[in-house]
Amino acid sequence: MFRRVSLIILLLLTLLKADDNLAYGWDVPESSLNIGGYSDLIYDTQREPELLIDDIALLVSATKNRFDFLAEMEFSHISLDFNEKASREVEFYVEQLHLSYNFNEEQMLRVGRFNSQIGFWNMIPIPILEDTTTKPHFLGHMFPRYTFGAMFKQEIDENNKLLLTLQKNRDFTHQEYALESKEHLSLAYYGEKDDLLWHLSIGEYEDTSENDFNYLGLALQYDGEDIGLQSEVYMQESNVKNYVPYSGYAQATWHFEEHQDLVGRVERYKDTGLNVEENIYLFGYAYRPTPNMALKAEYIKHSVLPINQMVYSFSVLF
Repeated sequence: MFRRVSLIILLLLTLLKADDNLAYGWDVPESSLNIGGYSDLIYDTQREPELLIDDIALLVSATKNRFDFLAEMEFSHISLDFNEKASREVEFYVEQLHLSYNFNEEQMLRVGRFNSQIGFWNMIPIPILEDTTTKPHFLGHMFPRYTFGAMFKQEIDENNKLLLTLQKNRDFTHQEYALESKEHLSLAYYGEKDDLLWHLSIGEYEDTSENDFNYLGLALQYDGEDIGLQSEVYMQESNVKNYVPYSGYAQATWHFEEHQDLVGRVERYKDTGLNVEENIYLFGYAYRPTPNMALKAEYIKHSVLPINQMVYSFSVLF
C-alpha cells in the first residue's frame, strides 16, 4: 500500500508543478538550496519483476557566489510485488555528489562523483529527458559512466570547450550496469556550429580487478525543428580477452506532433566475452503532456540474443 500511495503522491506533485518550462523543485526560503526529485515506473518484459519503480531520486542543489553543489540520491529496483525477495533487492546509492568552483566564465573545477563527461547520452541528467527508457548498449560497456575524482573545464570560446577528468581512487558506490573503476583519465572536446554538435573523447581506465582499458569515441548530434539525429561510436582495447572492441548507435527522433515523438535506433556491438556480434533495433514512442512528465513505449529486437522485449515507462519530475 505504501508504494502505491507514494506513486500517487509523486503524480499529484508533478501535476501541481506542470508548467510550460522544465521547472522542478522547491526553493528553500532565505537560502540558495533547491530540493526536488524524479521517479520512473517501468514495465519491462525481460526483467524480473516486470513492473517496478526503477528510480525514486532526491535532487539537492545550491549556488553560492562561485560555487555550485549537487547531490543526487536514488532508491532503485522497488518492486510493486509485495514479497520478501523483492524487498531485499531494493538498492540505494548516491549517483552524483559534487562541488564545482567557477574561476570565471571560461574555467571550472569540479570534485566529487559525477557523470563522466563523455558523449551526449551519458551526460543527460535525468531519465525524463531521454528519448527512450532503455539506454544504448555502449553505456556500461565502453567507459565508466561515473567518475569519482576531479574534472577541469576550459572553454575555448562560446562554441568549443575541453574537459579533463582524473580519478585515482576506487568509487565509493556500485550501480547496476555501471563499470567499477579505480583509475580513470579522460580528455574530451565539445564543438558546436549552428544545429550541429560533435564530441571527441579519448581515455583509459583500470577496473577493480586491475585490468586496463583504452577507449576512443566520436559523437554527433543534430537537433532540428522536426527531427533530431544522434550517433555515438566507441572503440576499446584491453589487456584481457573478454571485452567489447566496439559499440555504437545511430538514432532518429521525429517530433511529429506537439508533445509527441517517434524514435528509431539501430545499434551494433561486438562482445568477445559473450562471443556475440549483433545488431539491436529499437522503435519507440514518447508522449510528454508537460515538460516534467513523460510516457514512453518501445520494442527492442536483437539479431542474435533471444532477449527481445517491450518496455513501457511513466516518468515524473517534481
